[in-house]
Amino acid sequence: MLHFKLKAMKKITFSIIAATTILFFSCKKSFLDEKPLDFLSTTNAYITVKDFDAAVNNLYSRVRSEFYNSGEQRPFDYVFGCDLVFDGQPATTRHTNMVAAYSPLSTEIPLIHWTSLYKIIAESNTIIGRIPASELAPADRTLMEARAKFFRGMAFRTLAYLYGGVPLNTTEVVTPKRSILITRAPISARRKLADGPDRNWLKSITK
Repeated sequence: MLHFKLKAMKKITFSIIAATTILFFSCKKSFLDEKPLDFLSTTNAYITVKDFDAAVNNLYSRVRSEFYNSGEQRPFDYVFGCDLVFDGQPATTRHTNMVAAYSPLSTEIPLIHWTSLYKIIAESNTIIGRIPASELAPADRTLMEARAKFFRGMAFRTLAYLYGGVPLNTTEVVTPKRSILITRAPISARRKLADGPDRNWLKSITK
């Protein structure tokens, strides 16, 4: 009987030690950190010139999708939304019923362009925010920052045309936001971003 009790106590003690060890190591934050060795992540994707070139190329792709080749309808929103032509197709996704098509509650025209343009802004902010910690040479830093600011300014300029005052986001979002206070910035504030303080960077891009 005593031998049985000793074996039971040993099992209980071993279980307690094992559980304590697992809890101790699993509670450490570094235990859950995954080190990217053979794939790109937010920690190693913005280091070299090739990394930033790839990010800028994606901005070109997003602009092309927004204004030129995203299906039959979306690029034409910029034409049907003015007095140049009349869209005769009776659908809320088109421009025949403009009250329904442009309603703030619509999940079509207003939301699609809003999301697309702010995605360009978000990716531009990421490029700008990752430059200081990169391995870029000074000339490449200036060039990549100028390109990202151009696309960001273009997106804000388009938002101002479509919606008037919109939130002005100029920094990368690096942590989840549980609550977002949306404040519309005046058009003059976005015009500064669209124009830029210095246009000499255009020479480096067109060389």
